[in-house]
Amino acid sequence: MNTGNFQLEQYLQKYLTYLQIEKNCSPTTLHCYRAELEKLLAYLDDKIANANDIKIDLLRDYIYGSCQKRKLSPNSIYKLISIFKSFFNYLEENGFMEKNPTRAIRLPRKIKPIPKAVSDDDFKRLADCIKFSPARCRKNYIRDSLIFYILYYCGLRRCELLNLSWEDIDLGKQWLIVRCGKNKKDRIIPLHPKVMEFLDLYLTQRLPLKNNALIIGEQGNKLNLNSFNNIVNMHLLVCGIKKKGYSAHSFRHYVECYIMVSVAAIVR
Repeated sequence: MNTGNFQLEQYLQKYLTYLQIEKNCSPTTLHCYRAELEKLLAYLDDKIANANDIKIDLLRDYIYGSCQKRKLSPNSIYKLISIFKSFFNYLEENGFMEKNPTRAIRLPRKIKPIPKAVSDDDFKRLADCIKFSPARCRKNYIRDSLIFYILYYCGLRRCELLNLSWEDIDLGKQWLIVRCGKNKKDRIIPLHPKVMEFLDLYLTQRLPLKNNALIIGEQGNKLNLNSFNNIVNMHLLVCGIKKKGYSAHSFRHYVECYIMVSVAAIVR
């Protein structure tokens, strides 16, 4: 690899550290940014001598080529350009390059899709099917049920759920605390009776607690994102609703009305 790209690789590591520490970005976001920027650096490998050689035409050629080759949607193009703008803006602000080459690149109009929310009937079907999952997963019936009830009734993001500890749960007051969620804000979320029911069952199963993480994997450690995705997809597939395009994020769209009513009760 030439000197210019080696220099950019060093800057990329600094930038990712900045996103993680200063911006509190999730592991999923960091992975996405790293993957897209590493593809760009590979493209620039034999085309530049240093960071200041990166010109707008070079980036436009790469973006156009990516759109054609990967058949990117307008929203994916928007995300790609946003990642590049953020990276080069960071380099400019920190004196690693003289001028941000993406400044004149316009973002396409972002299309906001209609959220794919899990229907009440589909959720009931899913909840009933978990106990009939493959034999190797059936022993985790209580844990997996708790995962889906928290997603559905508390509206947590994947990483927020995986980062929960028992210290974040107040069974007496019947709420949980999401610490340093989006925009580094904490928030209190009321617990639905079904969540309370499975928390009690799960706590009894887990005692004595050897790991303070709420959701754990087979080895007793905090469940990782890949295992979480596998669990969600497996249950969606087994109960026959995977084909509807549901994902873990789909469960968040039910929760707004329930939380608004419950928070009002807490405030009173």
